Amino acid sequence: MKKILLTGATLLVVAATSFAQYNEAFLNQAGLYNDGKVYQTGQLHDAYIYQNGNGTSSSFNKSTLAQEGYDQFAESRQNGHGHEVNSFQRGDQINWAYFKQEKANSSAFSRQFGRSNYISSSQISVDGTAAKAEFLQEGNRNRIFLDYQSDQIVGFDITNSFIRQRGNDNLARLTQIGDANTGEIYQNNNWNEAIGEQYGSRNKLRIDQQGSPTWFDRNYAYVRQEGDLNQTKTYQDGVRNTIRLVQAFGPNNYADINQYGSDHLVRGFDGINARQDGANNRLESLQTGNGQTLYINQNGNSNLGFVRQSN
Repeated sequence: MKKILLTGATLLVVAATSFAQYNEAFLNQAGLYNDGKVYQTGQLHDAYIYQNGNGTSSSFNKSTLAQEGYDQFAESRQNGHGHEVNSFQRGDQINWAYFKQEKANSSAFSRQFGRSNYISSSQISVDGTAAKAEFLQEGNRNRIFLDYQSDQIVGFDITNSFIRQRGNDNLARLTQIGDANTGEIYQNNNWNEAIGEQYGSRNKLRIDQQGSPTWFDRNYAYVRQEGDLNQTKTYQDGVRNTIRLVQAFGPNNYADINQYGSDHLVRGFDGINARQDGANNRLESLQTGNGQTLYINQNGNSNLGFVRQSN
């Protein structure tokens, strides 16, 4: 086994490259404007980059982790403002990536190619400033868990997330807490699951699941928004797909549900009807094809519900 341990207060560029099995790289950086890089090829690698910047002003640290092989793990933890992490993993199976960014105004970008890959990320805002994440997975049985946490200063959170998965049996989960956040999940092929949760006001969520005209699709989308002035749009194409929707503690929420194909279902959580609570909510639903089912409850005053089904 090889081990590399690097520390420094003002390191600018550090790279650890390994070609044998069971390699580990540890990089610690403290201060501002640091740039940490780890590159590994082969199998059974671990890479860690920890960057501790200034907790009260922009730190502008950057970490890059690249691994090619299989059964690899990459972790980046950044404390301070204005950080960026980039991760790339390519291999047959079992690549893991974990990111944690604190203080906000930070960005996370990750790409994984293979199967049974896993991404877990959290961005924690202590002053209501922005964060951004973009994740891509190509292959089967991949998992993404993306959590945003903030202090919910009204109107100032503004986090943006983008998740794309191409393949079968994938799972994407997005959680955003605060106001004026945007979340997007895109999935292709069959047996995929997308979970989007937003807690706050003026949030926007979009879930697209593109299947094919076969009985294999069975994609699942779950949407939960709590607050007012939230918007959600869902699109499903294929066969036997399911959407579960809850918009609670309105008013003035908007839901747009679209399903194309056959044997789709729109319902709420645990079999209870999909629902909108509060006043002045709006729901629009379009289902085209055969064997479609929709259950909706609207609780409150001055709500609008529009449902169209055609075959």
